[in-house]
Amino acid sequence: MNILSGISASKGLAIEKAHFIVQSKKKQVEKTRISQSEKEAEWKKFQKALELTLKDFSLLLQTNNPDEKKLIETYLLMLNDQEFINQIKLNFDNSSYNVDFIVDSVVNESASLLRHTNDEYLSQRADDILDVFGKVIDRILGNKIENIQDIDANSIVVSQNISGSFAISLFQKGIKGLLLSDGGLSSHTAILARSYGIPFIFGIHKLSEHISHGDTIILDANEGSVCISPDPKTIEKYQKLKKEAEERDVFLSQYISKKGKTKDKVEINLFANIGSVEEADLALKNGAEGIGLFRTEFLFMDAERPSDLLDETKQYQVYSEVLKIMGEKSVVIRTLDAGGDKVLSVTENSISKNGKKTKYIKPEIEENPLLGNRAIRFCLGQKDIFKTQLRALLRASIDGNLSIMLPLITHKEQVLETKALIDEIKKELSEKNIAFKKDIPIGIMVEPPAAAILAEDFAEIVDFFSIGTNDLTQYTLCVDRENTGVSALYQEMHPAVLALIEMTSKAAKKHNIPISVCGEMAAREDEIEALLKRGIRSLSMRANKISEVKAFLETISLKSL
Repeated sequence: MNILSGISASKGLAIEKAHFIVQSKKKQVEKTRISQSEKEAEWKKFQKALELTLKDFSLLLQTNNPDEKKLIETYLLMLNDQEFINQIKLNFDNSSYNVDFIVDSVVNESASLLRHTNDEYLSQRADDILDVFGKVIDRILGNKIENIQDIDANSIVVSQNISGSFAISLFQKGIKGLLLSDGGLSSHTAILARSYGIPFIFGIHKLSEHISHGDTIILDANEGSVCISPDPKTIEKYQKLKKEAEERDVFLSQYISKKGKTKDKVEINLFANIGSVEEADLALKNGAEGIGLFRTEFLFMDAERPSDLLDETKQYQVYSEVLKIMGEKSVVIRTLDAGGDKVLSVTENSISKNGKKTKYIKPEIEENPLLGNRAIRFCLGQKDIFKTQLRALLRASIDGNLSIMLPLITHKEQVLETKALIDEIKKELSEKNIAFKKDIPIGIMVEPPAAAILAEDFAEIVDFFSIGTNDLTQYTLCVDRENTGVSALYQEMHPAVLALIEMTSKAAKKHNIPISVCGEMAAREDEIEALLKRGIRSLSMRANKISEVKAFLETISLKSL
């Protein structure tokens, strides 16, 4: 019996035999010179491969799973992205090499830019690009398309990695669990696994050295552990735990439609943190009262292409869809939290479109990125980008209950300058008879200690506060939570952090503006008690934690805190 530890991306427990998928050996892309006379035939090979790949994904649209359907629609949008196709065509026309080499080069360059952002969500979008256009390349090369027929539904699939598109087939098949070496919490595979309720663990390397095809394994995604070839006593133990977990899931399901309340009947608002349209659906399924934080960074995942960064229509469509999904429920959308360690810098690019020089984003290396050109600083320094996002938000506002939140605010002038931009955009939209809501609440994330210390001043010019406890802790204690050498000092319950939270809460109460917490503290029992004690009555968290928090709230009384 051997026990391994990994990262849980979708909770649950499975006890089944392993179905090991070995990555099939495919024909590799080679760099081959072609003559001018071969160009037309080469490009037709790409067009045919693209057409067949579009057809493959279109056939999958018949699913009844909304998260799955949105993922497939996302893939189809990627394949139909004319700007990206034009970039491939431009590179192909200006080269003397085979079309699969050009496609592979453009796709990998796009993926590389996303991976260098040091942002998990955007890095996972790199996998999507490689997945979707990898299938186009497979078609060009004649590589065998993955087959689902040989996989036993009553098994735990084990592999180095799988594509999001193959995950769709696996989950439709009804597998009992998924174990991968590679993966991510924000990957489409993870989102779909959570939607289907399939246990999923990743982050265990060299799985083939530990697990063989047909081994009995226990996948405990509640704890992030994998037990290989367990003895009968261990199997019996986990079968009991599985039954208890299933009973707890049934118990928690009753809270989906309930309002969050403490034992002494004090109502606590529970919202969801999301980063995509798929996650908005998940939030609704899990009984969220609204969206407390919608991270918009992912919309800029293709920003290495000239037009995408400034594409107002694409942004508008996503914001509008999320607002429509949530109906009358509140949706707080955070403006682009880019720059520094998160995403980008903007540089002039020589690629022209219609004869005009355009802007696109490249990773910028800063000596101290967390204190650098990021979030509101980045946006106010790149007003064309910022105005495009604000315009898209204002246009979408008529489709739901929108609030706009500004990240990393340290100076009142940053808020006032943003408000002036919004007024300017409102005037422009009115002149063009474009509809928008005139009274959209504008709030700030309280992340730097400066914002907490000056909370009373900020409360005079904003409509709400949202405390981002992850960054507030990091900035207050001068601790990089990703640095294992000092991570033990990262303590959200540190007296200094709690004092700043209380200071902000009191300012919000004094000025009668809403306040919420959207960091990891919002979903942990001890921290929840500390937050409630300091006047916090709204919490925002991962959607799958909402029912657990509702159940916990019923066990505590504010009077006893």
